[in-house]
Amino acid sequence: VDSVAEVYAKRTTELPTKEGFRRENPSFRVRNSQSKGKETKVKESGVEYGHTTHTDIPYWVNEIGKQYPRVDVSRSFKRYKIYRKDKGRPVDEDGFAMWVMDDNDKGMNLKKKEKLTHTTLYCVKCDFPKQVPVNKTYGYTCDKCDDQMVEKHQLTAFRNPITKVGQ
Repeated sequence: VDSVAEVYAKRTTELPTKEGFRRENPSFRVRNSQSKGKETKVKESGVEYGHTTHTDIPYWVNEIGKQYPRVDVSRSFKRYKIYRKDKGRPVDEDGFAMWVMDDNDKGMNLKKKEKLTHTTLYCVKCDFPKQVPVNKTYGYTCDKCDDQMVEKHQLTAFRNPITKVGQ
């Protein structure tokens, strides 16, 4: 009760008492302010989950993922686990390794590509590079020679303009 007294200081309701708790909850003991909860047993799945914290993904999932960097192994593992459960089979490291290899070969469960935020422009005169936002690649001049900046694939066109034959 003392630990919540500060919370009730600005409230219009009164600070609760132990006796008030006992009336509302008859199982509240007079001499023991702590109750003993039911013991629960964790169901054994047969899968070793060492080296993980607060997750049901085994440590070997990430190890397999290192071999296949394109595959989103978290998503792949969730799908693999559901598939194995539906078939009444246990989840195992070798089976998952084959699953990920198959995902990689078929291009399934791949990581999403990150969108670029910047690109590099080059000076037409001296090749000096400059990072600029990808959504605005025009209107920049070189910090060294004050010439026009363009994308790499445009350099040739600016350096060697097309001329008509006979001129």
